Amino acid sequence: MEIAVACAVVVSLAPPAVAEPRREPLRITRFLGEQRIPHMTRFAGTVVGGLSGIDRNPATGAWYFISDDRWRYNPARFYTGRLDIDRATGDFTGVRITGVTTLTREDGTPYPAYGQPGSADPESIRFDSWSGRLLWGDEGDRPNTSNPDIPISQGAVRATDVQGRYIREFPTPTNLRLTNTENGPRRNFGFEGLAVTARSIAAVTEGPRYEDGPVPTAERGAVARLTVWKREGQVRAQYAYPLDPL
Repeated sequence: MEIAVACAVVVSLAPPAVAEPRREPLRITRFLGEQRIPHMTRFAGTVVGGLSGIDRNPATGAWYFISDDRWRYNPARFYTGRLDIDRATGDFTGVRITGVTTLTREDGTPYPAYGQPGSADPESIRFDSWSGRLLWGDEGDRPNTSNPDIPISQGAVRATDVQGRYIREFPTPTNLRLTNTENGPRRNFGFEGLAVTARSIAAVTEGPRYEDGPVPTAERGAVARLTVWKREGQVRAQYAYPLDPL
């Protein structure tokens, strides 16, 4: 398991002689380094594995790491920790896990294990600075020809508090609902990326729905779906986003 970190540096340019519309500053990203957490590392009775999403609380400096283990070892969960980054040099020298939190459903129980109805496949996590809560993306699960006995567990974008307690679920558009036919998202092609702003929340699928065409290859790209919600929960828009060839 690897954690790689890049740094965004803001570069201010001299103002032009003639006023132009205000633009965002140029941002340059620099790779800082990589740290590896050994396979089957254990923390507080859990296996630290399948870290799929990462985000930081800028007020406290705490990092959040979500696991997509899917309860092969432990229930759906996220970890908290620290990244050792030298503010002067940018050297990335270590990762420290400091806590683990189980994600719970509306009734307060953990999500069921892999292969059971209602299981969760956590893929992304974001700290929402405007509310102090966490948002996480669940890819869900469904049957396909290779796994015909897998029950449907709908993917979702959910909000939780920092203790892992359920707050709400954002409505999933009908065309992104998982099915047991060749309609909607493919298995392991559901909500994968997540972003939050002061006005909206957005999630992107990992790849094309059946209706959007075949999966990408080295010769051919595909289409992913980007869905945007208002912070109050209503769907604002959905975009078909073209992916490059692999």
